[in-house]
Amino acid sequence: MFCGDYVDRGPQSSQVLTALVWLSRQSTLEIVFLRGNHEVMLLDFLDHPDRNIPWLRRDGAQTLMSYGVDVPGDDLASLETACRALRDRLLDKMPASHLAFLRGLPIRTMCGDYLFVHAGLKPRVSIARQSEEDCLWIGEEFLSADYRFDKIVVHGHSWSADEPEMTANRIGIDTGAYSTGVLTAVRLEGETIVFLQARTRSAETSC
Repeated sequence: MFCGDYVDRGPQSSQVLTALVWLSRQSTLEIVFLRGNHEVMLLDFLDHPDRNIPWLRRDGAQTLMSYGVDVPGDDLASLETACRALRDRLLDKMPASHLAFLRGLPIRTMCGDYLFVHAGLKPRVSIARQSEEDCLWIGEEFLSADYRFDKIVVHGHSWSADEPEMTANRIGIDTGAYSTGVLTAVRLEGETIVFLQARTRSAETSC
């Protein structure tokens, strides 16, 4: 189970998607790749480039550059003029398999006692009635609530340190890899919960 945010905030977004597409085709395991808010922003840029300049200025430039698409500087007027051309060049460079992968990502899934989602759920709203926006974007309203859903929620999106968070109602596995150098996974087997982490050398040195 992957909880989203495969693009942005790093120079190798295209390589990450290539690896995930390969894994989706070659793995003998059943793998579910969930959609994150950064995939939504990329897809929104492809559909409406002139409406998504803030994403392009903040996170998207590195993603486009990973496909070999050069992005003008931070000058807003330059980006407004070039955004449609940048979208077209990105579509020329992006493999069809990447686009199909992005458009096919589900929002949430359940397995056993757990529900997996990118950002979280809106408290006091049933799982069946959760909005796509909340599943992808919700923050403190979910994080600070002690509301218990029918399932324990496993999520990413929000982080405060290089260690995962576990409460009675949720397991947060985002540890800000783009900033901390620490990538976290969790293994759930019966009542056993084990965290697994990969750390860059710089992250190990700072500990």
